[in-house]
Amino acid sequence: MDSTDASCGTTRTTITDAIADAATAGVAGRIYVESATFNEVVTISNFNVNLTLMGGWDLLTNTKVGTSTINGAVNVTNSAGVITFENLIFSNPITVSNTPNVVINGTTTAGTIQVTLSGTNNGVTINRGSAGDNVSVTGGSGSDTVAVNGGATSGSNTVTVSGGGASDSVTVSGSVDLGGGSLTVDAESITVSSGATITAAQVNLTAVAQDSLAVTDVSQLAVMTATVTIGGVITTTGDITLQSKVIRNVNILSSSDLLLDSSSSAIVEVGSGAQLSGGILTILARTEGAVMSDAGSASATNQFNDDAIAYINDATVNVGTLNLSAQSATSYSAKGRSVANIISGDTLAYINDGTITAGSGGVTISARDTSSFIAESPQEEIDLSLLSGPLALSLALARNEIDKHVGAYITSSQVTTTNGNVSVTAESNTQANATTRTTSVSASLPPPFPNTLSLTGTFAA
Repeated sequence: MDSTDASCGTTRTTITDAIADAATAGVAGRIYVESATFNEVVTISNFNVNLTLMGGWDLLTNTKVGTSTINGAVNVTNSAGVITFENLIFSNPITVSNTPNVVINGTTTAGTIQVTLSGTNNGVTINRGSAGDNVSVTGGSGSDTVAVNGGATSGSNTVTVSGGGASDSVTVSGSVDLGGGSLTVDAESITVSSGATITAAQVNLTAVAQDSLAVTDVSQLAVMTATVTIGGVITTTGDITLQSKVIRNVNILSSSDLLLDSSSSAIVEVGSGAQLSGGILTILARTEGAVMSDAGSASATNQFNDDAIAYINDATVNVGTLNLSAQSATSYSAKGRSVANIISGDTLAYINDGTITAGSGGVTISARDTSSFIAESPQEEIDLSLLSGPLALSLALARNEIDKHVGAYITSSQVTTTNGNVSVTAESNTQANATTRTTSVSASLPPPFPNTLSLTGTFAA
């Protein structure tokens, strides 16, 4: 093992032994792996220095002559250093756990790179090989970052990245040529970098941020953001789908005052310099789900900013059909003695400074808000005979304070269709209901006077 020259290191018969030597040395290094097949489990654990496994080596001549194959499982765990795999073919998935910087470089032989992520805060960069690699990344419950770069095609390749739970980020850069294959990405944040070029039969990028389990306590409430950002070139023979969704599942019950303060943001941006060509281009930003707070006889407030924005800005699009839409459909409910829904946000779908060419499918731009808001102060019953002292009931208040905007438009753009229509619609179809019910007073026995009872009143708006 040596950082620059295979002839200067110690020779071992297994990769495992060589890794053990590197761990003992405790310095950054490189392991040169003979051009052969290894039937062993390879584990790299607790490495705080950089380590490279360089495959395909002729140890006698100190030259790279081919590739190396690892038939056993490969595990990278709890390592702070940069772990790099070079010129290796893997028969099984590489498992990465709690390791922020793993680099996998493809080979000159077309193959498959499979990665499974566990733990959290993992970072994986996959540089596809010159002959074309299939790529599959499966995330776990933690927050991870994945980058897929470059690579030619071997005729038909697929790249699939599924982020899993928590907040995951996927970036595509370089020239990614999948031929007749497809690119599918599912994560909370997806970026096609400026300068990136994707060639495929189908491209499906879906950013989803959601409450995977019902939120039942204020401490569990989190800001939810799903974004798809396109700055590069996407060319397909089929369809392109770009979606961002935020899905809420909040149901909090309490006997004390509640304040739910958060935001939901679903954004799809086809930005400056981006170029998209294909069949049907679907761009959708949507917020949905339910937010419910119930404080019994106390106060409850839902205070949210809710944005669903899909737009094309300073970009070029040449497709058969363009469907660009933003949708807001979250239901908000607050219940208690004094309650409020204080909701702001935008539902926008628009093209600005764009050059759009569409076929007979035309161009459809739509923004629609169907959110609902329920504020309810329920009826209370008081038995005066149970009073032990003066009683004052606060104001029964239910209100909806809604500051939301809906817009769909085309500005400073050139839009051309061949035998297709151009449709632009914006619709606000929200429903708001504020209800306060009276407080009833009775006495099952003569009340223990002298006591006082003060009723403030009710108000709904």
